[in-house]
Amino acid sequence: MSNRRRDTRIRIEAELAATKAELERANRALALNALAGAIAHELSQPLTAVALNGLAALRHLGGGGCEVAALRESLQHIVSDADRARGIIANFRASAAGLAARLETVDIADVVVEALGILDGELRGAAILVDNRVAAGLPPVTGDRLRLRQLFLNLVTNAVQALSGVLDRPRRLTISAEARDGRLVVGVCDNGPGLDPAVASRIFEAGISGRPDGLGLGLFLCRTIVQDHGGEIAVAAQSRETLFHVALPVPASGA
Repeated sequence: MSNRRRDTRIRIEAELAATKAELERANRALALNALAGAIAHELSQPLTAVALNGLAALRHLGGGGCEVAALRESLQHIVSDADRARGIIANFRASAAGLAARLETVDIADVVVEALGILDGELRGAAILVDNRVAAGLPPVTGDRLRLRQLFLNLVTNAVQALSGVLDRPRRLTISAEARDGRLVVGVCDNGPGLDPAVASRIFEAGISGRPDGLGLGLFLCRTIVQDHGGEIAVAAQSRETLFHVALPVPASGA
C-alpha cells in the first residue's frame, strides 16, 4: 500500500471517528434536553398547585378571623402536592438508574379518584363538570401505582387545558371504565374543541401538542407509562370532543 493511500485511509478513519463522536454528543444533548423538558413538564403542575395553595393559606391567615378549616384544607393540599412532586422525582431517578418499577395490585377506580382529588382546585377553578363513571368492583391491574396515577393526572390536566377556551357551552369531563377482553379500558373524554386530524395522528409523539404553547410531552409520557404496563393508548377526536382510551391488561386471576 502506498504512503498516499495509507494517509488517505487514516484521514478517512479519523473523520469517521470524529463524526461518530459528534453524533454521540448530539444524541446525549437531545436526551438531556428531553429529560429536562419531561421533568419540567411533570413538576410544573404540583409546584404551581403548591404556590396557589400557599397563597390561599396566607389569605386565610390574614383575613382577620382565621378560617381554621379552610386553612387546614390548603395545607393538606400543599402536603399532597409536595408529595406528588417528590414522587415524580423519585420516579425519574429510578428510571435513570435502571431500577425496576414497584409492581403492586392497583384499583384504577381509587387511582382516578386520587387524580381528581389532586386536581380538584383546577377543575373547580375552570368550572368543569366532572362525571366520574369508574365504578368500584372492576378487576384490578398490576402496575406501578405512582406512574398510573401520573398517567391520569396528565390526561385530566390535558382535558383542563383543552377546555380552557370553551366559552359557549358547559365544560364537561367524563371518565369511564369497563373490563373487556382481558383488559381494563378507561376512557377520558372532554367536550373541548377536539383535535386536528393531522395532530391527532401524531399526538403521542414527543414534541407534538394540540396547543400552540404546549411542550408536547404530557401525552408522550402517557404513552410511555401505558406501554411500560403492557397496554395501549389511543385517541378518537372529532369536533367538540376528544376521547382517550387507555387499555391495561388484567391479570388472568382478575379477568
